[in-house]
Amino acid sequence: MKYGKCVMIIMTMIIVMLMLSISTSAAGVKYESENNNYYSEADWTLDDDTNYGTISTASDVDWWRITFDSDGMANVFLGNVPSGCDYKIEFYAYSSTNRVAYSDKTSNLNEFMQCRVSAGYTYYVKVSSSGGYSSSYYQLRIKNYALGDAKIFTHNCTDINTRPSAANALPHIWDMGYGGQEYLNNTVAPAYDVFPSTWIFAVRNHGGAGRIRFDGSSTNQTRLFAKNYSGISSSNRSIESYSYNELSSVRLAIFMGCNTGDTSSTYGNLVDMAINKGVSVALAWNQTIITGDANKWMGVFFEQCLDGYSIEQTLFETRLALEDDSLYNYQAIIDIYHGASNISGVAV
Repeated sequence: MKYGKCVMIIMTMIIVMLMLSISTSAAGVKYESENNNYYSEADWTLDDDTNYGTISTASDVDWWRITFDSDGMANVFLGNVPSGCDYKIEFYAYSSTNRVAYSDKTSNLNEFMQCRVSAGYTYYVKVSSSGGYSSSYYQLRIKNYALGDAKIFTHNCTDINTRPSAANALPHIWDMGYGGQEYLNNTVAPAYDVFPSTWIFAVRNHGGAGRIRFDGSSTNQTRLFAKNYSGISSSNRSIESYSYNELSSVRLAIFMGCNTGDTSSTYGNLVDMAINKGVSVALAWNQTIITGDANKWMGVFFEQCLDGYSIEQTLFETRLALEDDSLYNYQAIIDIYHGASNISGVAV
């Protein structure tokens, strides 16, 4: 009995110590522990902790490391840079040789950078001096934000191959902080259902004035119409049937198909109706667009979105980038947009 009681007491003490340890590690405030001049000696920190350290000599370097519980877009912020000092931050994935982001502004300014991160992997932040040092503490915060939702609907029928549109766009969408996904050969019904909760919604398919096509197969074609016109079949859907402001979570909608920006007396206008239901920015074509050109445009456009331009500037930069491409049909450049004048919110 005494032995059993002793074991119980020891077990209780261990549990209490573990709880205290967990409580301390999750307290949200940490100070660096020297020596942390090498990534192998980096101090552990947690998501959304406030960390403090000093760059006490010109050669002093502070390393921090962190793992995340979920995929996301990590913001890394360095503040309280001492007067007269110029510090920089570098973000490394998995090792000290794989730098994926950095920020190095002028003297005495805060530093900020963003990077996509994956759950379960170790990331490192290196704080060092580009000029000056001090015994005063800097502040370092790392916070992981949930990914935005982006969906690209394409088809892969025998007459045309639109899938490269998604392949070209998804890497840039990933860098922007979205969990981009391609949906192949879908009917319009599932797309219609997820449209209201999707931040970036893009369809790459055959189109026409006031409508764009979805393909469950080469012989099973359904359409998204702007208007809920008389005679619309039960297998099709209309943007008009959404309630007022139901699409307010959608930051960007792209209807990538021939003449999708035109207005039909029967079917309406996709862009105008999307905006009417709450979409911030909607894009469509006023003309015929060749398949290869559309595929290429999608990738270049989202690459420009990474810079957080206004919609006008993003489209302009896309034009400039494509003008230099001898294989691109310049006449097939998107020429209609509507909605908010700034899509910087598209890039988290």
